[in-house]
Amino acid sequence: MQKIATITTHKNQSVADFAYWQTKTPQERLAAIEFLRQQYIKFKFGDVPPRFCRVFTIKNKKATGRKKDEADVEDLENNQLYI
Repeated sequence: MQKIATITTHKNQSVADFAYWQTKTPQERLAAIEFLRQQYIKFKFGDVPPRFCRVFTIKNKKATGRKKDEADVEDLENNQLYI
């Protein structure tokens, strides 16, 4: 096997990287991002079990009946609450 090395500039490398990722489908790009995200989490925090994402909706907020949730819903509906 013949070893080949190429000398390039930082600018040319960025163009080559961009061109490479443009050949991939959106699903392949997302899979690569997810793989890198998982590797980062494992590196940063060790082996931690995956957790559920916490998602709220206005419907869920209204269903609780709590005063704070009712106020949040009102703020959300008036576009005054920024998350």
